[in-house]
Amino acid sequence: MSPDHIDQLLDAYLLGEISLEQTAQLQEALKSDAAARRRFVLRIFIETGLHHLARTEPATLTPSPHPAPQAAPPSPAATRRASGSRRRLALAATILLAIGAAAALYFTRRDPGDLARVASGTVLVDGHSRDRIAQGSTLSVTGSTPAVIHLPDGSIATLDPATQLTLGGRADGARQVLHLTVGGGQFQVPRGGGQFRIDTPAGSVTVLGTQFTTVLRSPRSLFVAVTDGSVRFDRDGNAVTLAAGQSATFGPDPDRPPTRPAAPAPVETGWISSVDPAAARFVLSGRNESQTTFNVPSKPDDREADIFLDGKKTSFQVAIQPGRKATVTSLKRGDDLWVSKVEVTSEAK
Repeated sequence: MSPDHIDQLLDAYLLGEISLEQTAQLQEALKSDAAARRRFVLRIFIETGLHHLARTEPATLTPSPHPAPQAAPPSPAATRRASGSRRRLALAATILLAIGAAAALYFTRRDPGDLARVASGTVLVDGHSRDRIAQGSTLSVTGSTPAVIHLPDGSIATLDPATQLTLGGRADGARQVLHLTVGGGQFQVPRGGGQFRIDTPAGSVTVLGTQFTTVLRSPRSLFVAVTDGSVRFDRDGNAVTLAAGQSATFGPDPDRPPTRPAAPAPVETGWISSVDPAAARFVLSGRNESQTTFNVPSKPDDREADIFLDGKKTSFQVAIQPGRKATVTSLKRGDDLWVSKVEVTSEAK
């Protein structure tokens, strides 16, 4: 909305001649346009000051030689002005209620220290670009570059593109509380002054003074990396402390690097040449007279090896006999081969 149109609406408002349609337009302008709010406040201050001067104009001290005439009844024009004044007050109350919290930020004298300052990047609040952000506001970082924001407590937040968070201000004994809903960034928190806390759907990160990175990778998964100092992560009463140089992903959905498919377990077929029952070990002779020693512990990898004789599962002592043909599936642990499965036939060499 252009400044001229806003001035026309303000003139109609101050003269008490504003229509319902114009009232709706003015309400919408005051909700969405900071410049309109500033113009509105300025005009109200000017009119209030003029009325104050008119009321306080000093009366003459020279006595009148004639008795004061009886006051005449108010003229229709004066009645209309009084009615217009009452109407303006009613409309002011309507507008103030309509714009709610947004108006409160501008209709009261705020401490500039309560505002966060955008040093670089593009930050939107209620769909409009802002370089000053009040506590309680929800902001979004747009564009392809991070946004650097100086917070009222002296901390600096470098927020990734597409990040959304709310400035919670002082709460629960903390000097600054942020509510992170999407994205993340790096935070530099000066020591002293109390706790600094970031609340997310995946848990809360609390610091006393440090430099760290936090990224909400999913609604239930939070990555935290500490550059300096230490942080505490809390979720459902469980707390974990990370020191400088440490990082972790908290939640049931941690990022996992892609893994290569597991190589197939080696399989070898040959003839059982010798057996050591006491050590649960046997030697298999394969092609080209190669020999391989296999270990059959009672619980390799926390489970017993599967041993079959002619297709039926049995024990080491029954199946593993010299001269029988065997197919062995094994797992390499260090320099040894540990058997996971042995299929033996009673066929003799």
